[in-house]
Amino acid sequence: GGAVSFQHAVEDPDLGAAVVYYGTSPDPSSLSRVQAPVLGLYAGDDARVNATVPAADSAMKALGKVFEHHTFPGAGHGFLRAQDGRDGANLRASQAAWPLTISWFRQHLGGRLTLTMLRAIGQPFEIHEVDYDAMSQAIGLVREYAHSHGQEVGVN
Repeated sequence: GGAVSFQHAVEDPDLGAAVVYYGTSPDPSSLSRVQAPVLGLYAGDDARVNATVPAADSAMKALGKVFEHHTFPGAGHGFLRAQDGRDGANLRASQAAWPLTISWFRQHLGGRLTLTMLRAIGQPFEIHEVDYDAMSQAIGLVREYAHSHGQEVGVN
């Protein structure tokens, strides 16, 4: 989930950019190792996760690191995968968050993207040089393939 995405930004000095969907933040003492710009997209109704954001925000600012975050009112944890929930709040959050995600990757990665998916086929694989406008379609196809094989895919 999102916590893994943020932790990956701590652990991988070569990471070009990270997007965290509703994941807890790492311990602020570890954030000095983050090299990648991090975008956090949070559900307004997710107290457990949101409680970790202010400390991460303060630490990242103090360290001169890039951490932009958005919280979507009324949305619940997992809003991207549960878009029909919470009287439309999850859908509105998804509709706002996805363009922010694509924009973030365009801004910080340019034309370079490596998308690693672990759960789709049980083995990691990478797709290089993906057109961002086609990314949604590619993720949909991977999810469809995984679902047909009794698995779910998480995109972090």
